Amino acid sequence: MPEVLKIAGVAKAFGGVKVLRGIDLTIEPGEFFTLLGPSGCGKTTLLRIIAGFLTADEGAVTLGSERLDTKPAHQRDIGMVFQDYAVFPHLTVADNIAFGLRTRGLPKAEIEARVAEGLKMVRLDGLGGRYPSEMSGGQQQRVGIARAMVIRPKLLLLDEPLSNLDAKLRIELRDDIRALQKRLGVAAIYVTHDQEEALAISDRICVMHGGVAEQTGTPEEIYRTPLRRFPAGFVGTTNFFASAVAGGRAALGPAVLTLHGAADGPVEFALRPQHVALAPAGAAVPAGSIALAGTVTRYTYLGTHALCVLATEAGAITVEVKDPGAMAITEGAALTALLPVARLMAFAPDGARVDVAP
Repeated sequence: MPEVLKIAGVAKAFGGVKVLRGIDLTIEPGEFFTLLGPSGCGKTTLLRIIAGFLTADEGAVTLGSERLDTKPAHQRDIGMVFQDYAVFPHLTVADNIAFGLRTRGLPKAEIEARVAEGLKMVRLDGLGGRYPSEMSGGQQQRVGIARAMVIRPKLLLLDEPLSNLDAKLRIELRDDIRALQKRLGVAAIYVTHDQEEALAISDRICVMHGGVAEQTGTPEEIYRTPLRRFPAGFVGTTNFFASAVAGGRAALGPAVLTLHGAADGPVEFALRPQHVALAPAGAAVPAGSIALAGTVTRYTYLGTHALCVLATEAGAITVEVKDPGAMAITEGAALTALLPVARLMAFAPDGARVDVAP
C-alpha cells in the first residue's frame, strides 16, 4: 500500500549556522515533488536527511506510520540518484545496476531478471557488458537511475541529477525520468536550482530560500500566484517597482493604488513581462491600465518573441514582445509601457503578498 511521506519541523545547523529552519512538508504516494531554490537554501541538506546521510537536529521524517529518520540509511528502502553519476568505474554497467540487489541478498536469477528489466527501462538494452568509461555522461546517469529503480524503492530521491549534462540531453533525460517515475508509481523528491526544469516535470514544487519553505504548490500556482516575494522573483522573470504605503495607498508612476492589509512603509509592486504591453508614445491608455512613458535601452530578438527593456520613472521594466516586427522598436525610441492593474502583485517588506486594487 503506498504511503505518505511527512516531514515535520525538520531543522539543521552546521557550526551554529541554521541551514534548515523547521521544514514541514507532505509528499503524497506516487507524487513527483521538487525542492527548488538557489545554492545554499537547504534543499540538498533536507534530501540527505530523508536519505539518512545526515541527522536532523529537530523534527521527524515518517513514511506511513513508520519513523524513517530513526533507521540507518541502508534500511530505509530508498533509491538515490546523485549529481555526479556515482557509478563504480571498475564494474560493468550490469554489475553497477545489480549492486543494490546483491547487497539485499536476492537470488542470482532474480538479479539477472531485474538488471535486464532495468537496462530496458532506461533504454540501455545490450550495453550491460560495457564499463562507465565507455559511456557518455547521459548514459552513465541512466545507469544510476536504473540502479536506484531496480531495488523497487518506496521512495526515489534525485539530487540535481541533470546538472552535469548539456541542455538538449537534460530535456531528454528529464522527460524520461518523469515518464519512468509515473509508470512505476513511486514517489519522487527531486532537487534542482533550475526553475524551468521544476516547472516542466513536477506535480508540486516547494520553493526554498534561507532554510525556509517559502511556498509549496503546483507549478501553475507557484508561477501564476506567488504568495511571497522570493518565489515571485525566483520562478520566472518579474519586474519589481519600489514604492511606499501611506494610509493604505501607494503610487506606481502616475497612478495611486489601494493596498489592502498593508502597513505604512516600503512596498514593492511586481508584474510579469508578458503582461506588459507596448504602445507608441502618447497613445490612449486603455481602461484598467497604468501608462509609464519610457525610452528603450535594450531590445533582444529571440525568434518566437523579443525582450524590450524601457527606462521609466518607476524604474527599468522588461516587456515580452509576443509578435516581434509588428512594431518598429529600436534602442533610444520613446515608447509607453501599459501595465494592467488586474495583473499587478504587491509585496510587503517581510515578503508577504498584499492585495492590490485600483
